[in-house]
Amino acid sequence: MITPDSATRETATLDMLVDNGRIRMTRITWAPGAETGWHTHPHDYVIVPYVDCRVRVETADGTFEAGMQRDAPYFREKGITHNVISLETTPFSLIEIEIK
Repeated sequence: MITPDSATRETATLDMLVDNGRIRMTRITWAPGAETGWHTHPHDYVIVPYVDCRVRVETADGTFEAGMQRDAPYFREKGITHNVISLETTPFSLIEIEIK
């Protein structure tokens, strides 16, 4: 799913840190206004933010804004299809740990 302004957004950077038979750990870094692009998570996962940050999350059911707190991990189940867009004015990163 592509929104009208998504063609002009920068894409978040993904750096694979660990990928083995049990987990996949990725550092995701957003520039201001960057997005992940639409994707579906094939595994349950945990997000660990490095800093306090705000994002806009686009889903098939609508769009909402969410805040994340530094060092406050959260868990999500597999199957979620969404696009995550930075609302910050400076770059930020988080760690995503997928449980295979």
